[in-house]
Amino acid sequence: MGCSGSKASTAKCQQPEAGKTLLTDPASTQKPADAQIKAPTSQIITAPKDWCDAGLLIPHEAIRLMLNEMCKFRLDSDKKLAAFSKWYSQIFYVVVHHHHDAEEQIYMPWLTKKVPFPPDAKVEDEHKALMALMNTIRSSAAEATMDTAADLKAKIQELVDL
Repeated sequence: MGCSGSKASTAKCQQPEAGKTLLTDPASTQKPADAQIKAPTSQIITAPKDWCDAGLLIPHEAIRLMLNEMCKFRLDSDKKLAAFSKWYSQIFYVVVHHHHDAEEQIYMPWLTKKVPFPPDAKVEDEHKALMALMNTIRSSAAEATMDTAADLKAKIQELVDL
């Protein structure tokens, strides 16, 4: 059921103006005094103008958020290494892999029918390289010890820097 017929929420669908949100909830128009709206971390879409920009930005912002938080992890005990390995393999890895599958199987085929892409634009190749590094991190994390924690942190930083 579309937004106009939805009874599950009081949110209203509307055509957003530049810089405005897509969904508004009349009951929550007041923001807490300490609420902060931060600029996107994207170096490509730095100021979303419409739903098209937001549609590309939102899933990538979530991944960048997890990457930035990953850099802060203190992998200074076997217990923390095991917890990181579990989080990485069961949450982060799955989220990114699912996101890439959706881009490659749904979004990119649809988009390339609408917009001509340069012949050298190969999202699938970028995803393969990224997933290769992510596979390496997953394996390294599963076998990590305090002796190899620094190497694992270096691989995590390499992923963040991509």
